[in-house]
Amino acid sequence: MRSLMQRNYLAIDLRGYPSPLFEKVCQVVSLQNFSQSEKSLTGVEIETPFQLKKVPKADLIFAKGGTVKKNRKFLSYTKIDVLSHPYPFDSVQARLAAANKTALELCFKEIESTSGYIRARILNNLRKTIITAKKYHAPLIITSGASSPMTVKSPRTLVAFGKILGLDYPEAKACIYTIPKKVLEGVE
Repeated sequence: MRSLMQRNYLAIDLRGYPSPLFEKVCQVVSLQNFSQSEKSLTGVEIETPFQLKKVPKADLIFAKGGTVKKNRKFLSYTKIDVLSHPYPFDSVQARLAAANKTALELCFKEIESTSGYIRARILNNLRKTIITAKKYHAPLIITSGASSPMTVKSPRTLVAFGKILGLDYPEAKACIYTIPKKVLEGVE
């Protein structure tokens, strides 16, 4: 009965491993490992703005942020669908993300794969990112980051993760279904 309830929980995982728990799942690979696949939703992750010229036809384009300068550069392009690792995050970036409708990724795997001081820093950065993004109405998405069937997280777990980061329940649900759906509609 419990698994039936989880299947009916509407969710889209924009960075995960195919699972019946999610309506749609996007598998994200680096630009070097990308190959065209008609069968599933695919995403390509770039690490520098110069790689935008080399990006083949992918369903979604993820940009791997990490510094203020790099994040601002990525957010100035309308081709970028999702900015992962959006921290350090500031108000200028939030305005750019909102204006260009670039979603900011909050990935569960980042927390799961770290511990101690590093995990605390990541949680703090994610909380600050959420506060700033909410202030400027920048879109947020929550992803699992699953890379195998054993690491797949349920939609309820992702909503709980959003609540831990400071989102209320409707906002956390929107981050796993409504906003990812809008990101996909913007691509199509």
